[in-house]
Amino acid sequence: MTDAAPRAEDEANAGLMLLMQGALEAGLAHYLAGFSVEHIQRLPIGLHLHLLENAGRRDEANALRVLSVRKGANVAIRHVALGAPPAEAIPEYEALFASGIANARMVDEYLGLLSAVGRTDDLRRWLAPDLLFRTIQLDADFAQKVEAAVLAREEQGLRKSLRAIQDMRRVMDLHRDPDPVLRRLFATLTAEMEDYFAAWRASAHPLAPLVPETLRMSGWGLIARGKGIVARHIHPRGWMTGVYYPNAIPQGGGALCVSGKDEGDGAARGWFETQVEPRPGLLVLMPSFYTHWTEPPAEGGLRLSVAFDVRGLGADEAAAMAGVDAARLPL
Repeated sequence: MTDAAPRAEDEANAGLMLLMQGALEAGLAHYLAGFSVEHIQRLPIGLHLHLLENAGRRDEANALRVLSVRKGANVAIRHVALGAPPAEAIPEYEALFASGIANARMVDEYLGLLSAVGRTDDLRRWLAPDLLFRTIQLDADFAQKVEAAVLAREEQGLRKSLRAIQDMRRVMDLHRDPDPVLRRLFATLTAEMEDYFAAWRASAHPLAPLVPETLRMSGWGLIARGKGIVARHIHPRGWMTGVYYPNAIPQGGGALCVSGKDEGDGAARGWFETQVEPRPGLLVLMPSFYTHWTEPPAEGGLRLSVAFDVRGLGADEAAAMAGVDAARLPL
């Protein structure tokens, strides 16, 4: 365990003490200081919610629940805090989902439990690749313009070697870039996003009633020269994740891989599995709870993509729902 993990736990514990005293904004600020993609899954948020509710601090518990779910925390108690076996943990997840409490991390953990106990029919019903996994061929000629626009920003991108992104340049906030080519691209992506969510809401999928009406897209460029990869991951704060490819990789490699949790022996039992080779103008859409990663491009290859997340309410709106002044929180 790194030093950051106990610091995250310390922040959460300090936040709990303040919430117990009714100090809402100060308490949530401590939780937010401890939240990170790497360590948030280890925090026993569900147990803290239980303690707050038992102490009669329902407003504080509701505020913490809203912000934690938006930030990608798992608020289940039995699985996270108590390490319960799948047969005991699964019903709690199902009760949380039925009450409208869900995010990509919680769904991912729940699906892992379904796989572990052999409930493959339920697993496939949740994964629903015919509904939720899309590949769409957009204008290949326009993709050349996108390639040039992203590469023109390569030097402003930060070289990343993090948990998910390894030895790649990441060019942030392309969805805000005023370049006409990128604006046209994100207008197209937004139209595809709206069609995707309209189909999801109209479906019989278990999460259909929970799909937000208000959505936010954010996008970034990823540039890999040599052996840069994106490691296995999900997008715990999102509802939909997508990737657009401006170019192919003539040398080979660089495929996008989709599967499920590795059960320790290389098997991902009952999960939807596929690979997608980059080609100019190809758009891939999937729910944010799909585990995905990339293979490295072949020697000398250039792997270029525009990745994006679609989330529900923004952090400021989530804070407003919780009764907190967002301007006073480190969101």
